[in-house]
Amino acid sequence: MKILHVFIRDLGGEFADGKLLEAARSLGELMPERTANLYSDYFTMSGLSPVRTLMRREEVLIAGVSATLSVFVKLYNYGVILLEYAIELKVDFDLPGQLFKERSIELAGGRHIDLEALRKGDLDAAMRRLAPWLEKSYDVPDFFDRFHVFVDSKTRPEEEAMKILLPGDESYSESTKRHIAKHIELWEEGEHFYLMGNRAYLSTALDSSDITNFLELSRVQLYELKVYDFMLDKSIEGTYKFLDKLPRQDEIFPLAWLRKDFKNQIRHVFRLTEIRMDLVDLIKDITNTSKVTEDPYFAGVYRELNETFNISEWFQSVRGKVDELEDIQRMILSRIDIFKSTTLEMTVIILILIEIVIPVAELLHKFFR
Repeated sequence: MKILHVFIRDLGGEFADGKLLEAARSLGELMPERTANLYSDYFTMSGLSPVRTLMRREEVLIAGVSATLSVFVKLYNYGVILLEYAIELKVDFDLPGQLFKERSIELAGGRHIDLEALRKGDLDAAMRRLAPWLEKSYDVPDFFDRFHVFVDSKTRPEEEAMKILLPGDESYSESTKRHIAKHIELWEEGEHFYLMGNRAYLSTALDSSDITNFLELSRVQLYELKVYDFMLDKSIEGTYKFLDKLPRQDEIFPLAWLRKDFKNQIRHVFRLTEIRMDLVDLIKDITNTSKVTEDPYFAGVYRELNETFNISEWFQSVRGKVDELEDIQRMILSRIDIFKSTTLEMTVIILILIEIVIPVAELLHKFFR
């Protein structure tokens, strides 16, 4: 019986080329995972497979029951950290739903600590250690993803599994739980893999870590798409505010292109270009995770997980906003081009007038002298 509490956070940029392993070693002992044998060659060679590290392991109590707490960290090359608190019970417990619901543990010495405080301390420490290897390129949105998995050690009826998945705080009836919980098909009869919101129940004859690793990968993909969607919203909102402040009519006299408004438009176009390039590159890395494995069974499991988390809808939202950003950029560039061409035309006209006026003035000057 094992409980996983997982937290995912964006780091605000990618790891420097070839520095992912070095960064991971700064957090603890490297722990190759068995799932690595299931990754496709393309996925591995593209640098998209995560690196797993054991940060620490200690004996704890949860709801008065002895357990081993292992704190694992996964790093993804495109700048994501995943904290996994794996709590393995040493003895069977008659109320597994109560354990799954528990959000605090007792450390050595009798000190109780809330899971949120534990997450914050470990995440802050990890981000400080990783800073030298990160190439920061954007401000990190102030939210993270979390989910909780109960990995059962025995086969239970569906009703008991549902009671563990939702241990009593909800007003859902048993029939409603079965209706709204997503059931992922597994290998053998009697195996269960249910997901509801940010919780999951897993009972399998296979190595459970293979399935939970694909679950984590899918949640990372979901979280990153949410981050990019948020960043795009902010960029689009900021751009519209910038456009609202521009004068409705630009000056078209010579040297007007030296004015502050014109320079700001040029700078904003460059910022939009940088944002689009960064996001397109990041989205490429995320969408390439769909090529994670060539194993038909785990490919099917991973595909079902992505469908459950509505990955395709989030991806379409991000793609649509990248296109909208491109349209805005094109509109600003068009405005700049019109302004430059009009200014050039006015400059030419003024120069022609000067060429005409100067000889006439000289003739008049000679005539009246």
